[in-house]
Amino acid sequence: MPKLPDYPHLNLLQKAVAEGNMDAAREAIFALDDEEKTLLEAELGTTTVQLLLRTARKRRRGKRGRVIVINGIMGALLDSVDAQGDADRVWVNFLRIIAGRIADLKLTLAGQPANPAVRIQLAGLHNTYLPMLLELDADWHVLPFPFDWRIDLDKSAERLAAQISTWGHGEPVHLVAHSMGGLLSRRFIQRFPDIWTGMMDTDGLQRGGRLIMLGTPNKGAYAVPLILSGKERIVKWIAGADSKHSLNQLLQITNTFPGSYQMLPSPNVNLDDDHAKLFKMSPWGKHPVLQPLLDKGRDFQTSLEKIIEPERMVYVAGYDQKTPHRIQIKSPGEFKYQRTRDGDGRVSHELGLLDGVPTFWVRESHGDLPKNDQVLACIHDLLITGTTRELPQQKPSRRLIEEPEGWLDPEDLVPVSDEARMLSWSSESLLPCLPGK
Repeated sequence: MPKLPDYPHLNLLQKAVAEGNMDAAREAIFALDDEEKTLLEAELGTTTVQLLLRTARKRRRGKRGRVIVINGIMGALLDSVDAQGDADRVWVNFLRIIAGRIADLKLTLAGQPANPAVRIQLAGLHNTYLPMLLELDADWHVLPFPFDWRIDLDKSAERLAAQISTWGHGEPVHLVAHSMGGLLSRRFIQRFPDIWTGMMDTDGLQRGGRLIMLGTPNKGAYAVPLILSGKERIVKWIAGADSKHSLNQLLQITNTFPGSYQMLPSPNVNLDDDHAKLFKMSPWGKHPVLQPLLDKGRDFQTSLEKIIEPERMVYVAGYDQKTPHRIQIKSPGEFKYQRTRDGDGRVSHELGLLDGVPTFWVRESHGDLPKNDQVLACIHDLLITGTTRELPQQKPSRRLIEEPEGWLDPEDLVPVSDEARMLSWSSESLLPCLPGK
C-alpha cells in the first residue's frame, strides 16, 4: 500500500489548530505551496480557500473576550494510539480506511475501546472550521474545542466544563457550536449551571455568556436512521473503500457509537410518523443496533426537552435544502422517508429550532454553515449583541412550490453528505490507489 504523501504546511496547519495556536495556523496558511492549495481547494472549495486567505490577512484588533468553537459530528480528527504511544490518524485518513482501521474506533457498551491494545485521542478540528476560527481570531481569544463525536455526550460535557474553567480564568466566555456541538453545549449548560452562569458578561453579554448554534439537531435528525441502517452516503462510501469489512461488519463498528443514538429524532415530538418506534430493536430488523444505546438516545432527548435560558442562545438555520423529515417502517429493517425543503439537508427546522431562541436564516447546507461567508460576516454581531442585520430573522419564502414527493426509498433521497469531504487531502491524492472493489 502506498505511503501518504507528505504535505508539510498542511500538516503544520492541522497541528496548529489542534494546539489552538492561531498565529501558527496563519503562518502555515501563508506558506502553502500551489499543490497544497489545490488539495485544500478540493476539500473545502476554491471560494472557501480564497475566503480563508483573505481572513488570514485581516488586521487583528483588540480582543473583546473569549470564544470556544465546537465541532459537529465527524468534525474532530481522531488518532489511534498503540501500546508504545505511537499515534496514527484514523479519522480522517484515506489509507487507514482502506486498510480497515475504522475498527480501531469500535466501542464497548461501557464506552471503552473494544480493542484494549489501542486508545483513541483527539487530534484537532477538521479544516472546515478554519474560516470560522480565523474570523473570530481577529477580535477574540479563540479556543478550538474538538470533542469525540462517537462517545456519550455527557462525557464530553464534563470535558467542556473543565476546559472552560481552566481556559476561561473566570472571564466571560462565548460558545460557537456547529451541529452536534450544540447538543453538547446544551448538555453542559444543563449539568454545570454554575459554570454557565459564571461565563456571563453582566454588561449585556458582550464579552461572553452566549451560545451560538449552527444547524444543531436539538430534537434529533432523520439523517441518523440513515446512518444506523447503512443507507447514508458516507457510510456506504466507507464500506466500499474498506478492504476488510462488509457494510454489515462496518455497521457493527459504527453502531457502537452512543453519540449517534443521542441524535435520533426525539420520541417526545409528535410528527405523525413512525420515528418514535425507532427506540426499540424490532423495527430495525437485521440492522445491528443496540438496545442499551437506543435507551440512552431516548433518555438523552427526553432530558433536553427543557430549554435553559433561551435568551442567551442564538440559532442559525440553513434553509431550502432537501432534508429527510419523516420515516415510515414498511417492515423490520425497511424504511421509507419523506423530504422537505424546510431544513438544511441534514436537520429539519421542526427538529432544530427551539422555542424562545432567536433564529436567523441563510440559504446554506448543514455542513457548510461554519464557513458560509454571510455567517462569518455576522458572527461578531451575534456574539456581541445576539442579533444581526446581515441575516433575516423572518424565514424567507421559497421561490418554488414543489409537488409532494410521497414516500421515498433511502436510495432515492440522495441526502446531503457534507461530511464526505472530511476525507481530507489524503483522498484527493490517493484516488488512483483505491483497490478495485
